[in-house]
Parts: sequence; structure tokens; C-alpha cells
Amino acid sequence: MKKLYLSKHKNGYYYIYYKDDNGKRQSITTKTKRKSETYKVLSNFDQLIKKKNKFDPKQIVLPRILVPMHKLVSIMRHPTAVC
Repeated sequence: MKKLYLSKHKNGYYYIYYKDDNGKRQSITTKTKRKSETYKVLSNFDQLIKKKNKFDPKQIVLPRILVPMHKLVSIMRHPTAVC
């Protein structure tokens, strides 16, 4: 089990600190200002980590650009002109 640390920031919200698999310190907000609610969030820590790490920019598939690049540059230079 990972070592977890709780900290209350100046904004009043509690944060959970932990070290990831690479040994780098990470933090996650509990989105609560009450310590009792923070412990509830802490009990679901594994789910919280999965939710945080769900976004992977490598998995983004960009749509094909339908406007040829030269027209796009023209539109950007002259936004009021109609192509």
C-alpha cells in the first residue's frame, strides 16, 4: 500500500499526496473542506487514482481536416474574406 498524506491548503480544501510508480510525488484534491468527508474520499483512493489517470493524450484521435491548409491560412490572415 502507498503512503498517503493529507494536507489542507490555504483555500480550505484537503489534498491527498502520494508517490506514483516512478517515485514522483502527486496530489489529488478531495474537493471537500471537511476532514470527515476527506476520510470518505480517502477510502475510495484507488478509484480516485484511476479516474485521474484515465486521460491519456496519446489515445486522442484527431479528425481529418477537411479544409486544405492553404485555405485555412488564407482564412486566418483575412477572417472577413469569404473563400
